[in-house]
Amino acid sequence: MSRFIKDFWGRILSPLYVGGEREFLSKLVAHIELSQKAISILEEMVLSAVEDNNVSKTKVSEGMREIAALEREGDEIVRQINDSVLKGAVPITTASIMDTILNKSDDILDGIHVLSRELRRTYYLCNTEPVRKFLSEEFLEMLRIGKEALKMLLEIINNLDKKSFSDIRVMVMGIQKLEEEVDDIKDSAWINYTQAPRS
Repeated sequence: MSRFIKDFWGRILSPLYVGGEREFLSKLVAHIELSQKAISILEEMVLSAVEDNNVSKTKVSEGMREIAALEREGDEIVRQINDSVLKGAVPITTASIMDTILNKSDDILDGIHVLSRELRRTYYLCNTEPVRKFLSEEFLEMLRIGKEALKMLLEIINNLDKKSFSDIRVMVMGIQKLEEEVDDIKDSAWINYTQAPRS
C-alpha cells in the first residue's frame, strides 16, 4: 500500500484540485471505505473461525459473501471512474496517474476478498489448533495494522488541501512503518512455523 502512495504524491498533489479530479478523489475515498468495511468483516470472520463453535461456519461463510458484495461495489466505482476518463473529464496525463492509483486501491479490496475466500477454505479444510493460534495472534494483528494503515490513508486524502507536502510525507512514512511491522510479523510467523517440531 505505501509504495503506491510514495510513487504518486509528488506528481498528483496539484492536479487533483481542478475539474474532474475532485470527483475522482470522492470516488477514491468511497472505494477505500469499502476496503475498511471489508477488512473489519474479515476480522470478524477470523474471530468466528477461532471460536470454532456451532455458528462459526455460518459466520465465516456469510462474511465471505459480504466481502464479495463489497468487492462488486468497488468494481462499479472503478467502472464509473473509467467512464469519466473515457469521456474526457480529465487531462490525459492526469488520467494516467488516476488509473495507477485506482488500480492500486482496487488491488487492496481484491486482496481482502481473496483473503476471505482463503480463510473460509482454511476453516473447512485445515481447522487445527496451530492454524487457529496463528489466526488469533499473528494474522489478527496484521489485519489490525492494515485497518490502521487504511485509516491513515483516508486521513491523507481527506486533508490534501489542509496539509503541507512535508506533513503528508510524514503521514506516508507512518504508513510505511506499519507496512514494515506487518512484514516483521509475517517473517516471525514463518520462522516459528518452519522451526516448529513436526510430530
